[in-house]
Formats: sequence, structure tokens, C-alpha cells
Amino acid sequence: MILFLDTSALVKFFHEEKGSDTVTNLILSKDNEIWISDLAKIEFLSAIFRRFRSKEVDDEQLSQAMAGFEEQLAGFNIEPLGQAILREAEYLLKTYGKTRRIRALDALQMGTFNLISEKGWFFVAADEFLCEIAKDIGFEAINPLSFPPSTLEHTTCFWPFMLYDEQLSLAPNAFHLTFLEEMELFNLVNNVPLPKAEAS
Repeated sequence: MILFLDTSALVKFFHEEKGSDTVTNLILSKDNEIWISDLAKIEFLSAIFRRFRSKEVDDEQLSQAMAGFEEQLAGFNIEPLGQAILREAEYLLKTYGKTRRIRALDALQMGTFNLISEKGWFFVAADEFLCEIAKDIGFEAINPLSFPPSTLEHTTCFWPFMLYDEQLSLAPNAFHLTFLEEMELFNLVNNVPLPKAEAS
């Protein structure tokens, strides 16, 4: 799938909170192509510092989230802002402003998505108002907050042989592991013996 992530969804990949498991699965899946707006970099910093001020994250978590974000950007397709996007954002505000809650930065995100997307793209946002607009425009939308918490003991992610233990409360960016390290962590978390390597 080709996914455009609004910052409201993107921030959940770097800070463990409601909807993080869904966003993590989407981003880590090798079958998905991730697009974001250049605006997301500024919005992310604003969002993570707001969480710090409200004491949702401490100094260490703040540093980890910022470092992980900078590293992860290399794997994303980033669309720069331009005059065409500004005009599209203005059009969206005039079209939906009377009936929908759409703020200036929301309009820029949605304007970016509407200009670069093609049939089959998905808009991902933890904002039902933006998801409704995306659907009105004619696209599929994913709201990570709409997915119920897993009823299983562990939440399955797309990493090979990898299960996150929800009780660990670790942010996804903390894991930059080799295949063997993933296997070892799987064994540690789930108490499952590792398969023995076959003799060559």
C-alpha cells in the first residue's frame, strides 16, 4: 500500500500511546510505501515538545524520539511545500471550512496529500475529521485510534519473528536490530527457544 501519514499518526511511531501498534505495523511493513509532508518535521517537533511539557515523556524519551525521528526520515518519501500546495490548502478550507473542523496546518497536510496521491493511496490520520474529508475526496482513510486494543497478550508486528510485549512500553524507534538480535529478543520476551541452525 502507498500511505500518506498525517503528523497526528506519525508521532505515534516515535512515542508509545494509543494507536501506536497500528501505526508501527503500517510503517514497518515492507509492503508499504510511506509518504509525509515536509511540514511533518515541524509539526512532529511541536507535538513531541508538547508531550514533554505535559510530562507525558521525560528527557530520555524526548531525546530518543527526536533521534529516532531524524534517522527514520531517510526511509520516508518527503513532499516539499510549494505554491501549488498552498493553493490546494486554500481551496480545501473554502470547501470544507463551513461544515468541518479543518485548521490551517490540517489544510496543508490534506492539500499535500490531495495533490500527490493517486488511486489506491491511503490517508492515515488520528483525526476523524481529516479522515472524513479524505473519504469525501474519494480516498480510503485509516484512523489508528479506530482500531480496538489487541485482546491478545502480545501485539503482533510485521518484523520477522518479532512480538512486542505491550507491558514493556518501549517506543518502536528503540528497536534498530539485526535479524539475529530480533530473534534473541523474541526469545527473551516470549520465552520461546530459538530454532537451531541446520548444519551446512
